[in-house]
Amino acid sequence: MRRTSLTTRLPSLALAAALLAGSGCVMHFGNWHESTSDIWGQSVSTDEGKLSVDGTLLPFDRWVDVTADLSGAAGVELATASDTIRVAGAAGTTATLKARLWSEIEGDGTAVFEGGRLLARSQGGGKVFINAIEGSIPAALALRAQSGTGMLDVSALAGDACVDLESGTGDVALRDSRVGEVTLHSGTGDKLLKGVTGTAFGIDGGTGDARLDDSTADSIHVKSGTGDAFLTGCHAPEAWVESGTGDVSLARCELGRSRVHSGTGDLLLDGGKLDDIEFDSGTGDLVQRGGVVIGSYRER
Repeated sequence: MRRTSLTTRLPSLALAAALLAGSGCVMHFGNWHESTSDIWGQSVSTDEGKLSVDGTLLPFDRWVDVTADLSGAAGVELATASDTIRVAGAAGTTATLKARLWSEIEGDGTAVFEGGRLLARSQGGGKVFINAIEGSIPAALALRAQSGTGMLDVSALAGDACVDLESGTGDVALRDSRVGEVTLHSGTGDKLLKGVTGTAFGIDGGTGDARLDDSTADSIHVKSGTGDAFLTGCHAPEAWVESGTGDVSLARCELGRSRVHSGTGDLLLDGGKLDDIEFDSGTGDLVQRGGVVIGSYRER
């Protein structure tokens, strides 16, 4: 049978961001390339453990405590250039964090929230920058987090707010949360949703794998360039899953209208129930096992 690509394609990340913006999920982040990140108008570079901001070396670093009442904030915005952001949701309106603060002048600087955005501020007139964040944030607030090359690990959010997580090369994960719309992006890192309930999931990446475990949404959109895409124990009325050269696996899922494409990878349907599936496995193999129940299917 002649094979062609799917006529229905996953929206690009730019389009996905525009759709989220239309529903109140607005992304404010800059761009990154190689070891230099553009973070909120600052050019931040890292090289062998050294950090520079706008060409100025920041040789000193220390951890500082941040406690802030965010009851008046619409959401939380966090960013690093190359180090980890690891936060969990907590009841109430208070953020309790530790931030690794780099400074041009030894002992200078503090970390403060301004309008929901965590920023470094200098008391001595030198350059300062936050390059690692951990702790807790109000579980019900929207979250937007970015790192140029660092890992993002978020858990225990609750409510109907949006979650936008982006890393240039680091892994990105959202776990054990009940939220609204979710966008995960990493250029070369892995993407993970585990135990998440939301209204819409948009997952996009270049070479890393995308994995959704035991998660539920009204719609699921997954696009991976060369990485594999795994959906296990997921539920959605609509799912679009696409990988250029990686494998695609739907295991123990209950999906309504599904569109699945793999250019050269295999397509595995393992258990679960698929009401209406349209697929294109390109040059890869189609494997059905585990008693998967398919209502109707079309091969393109």
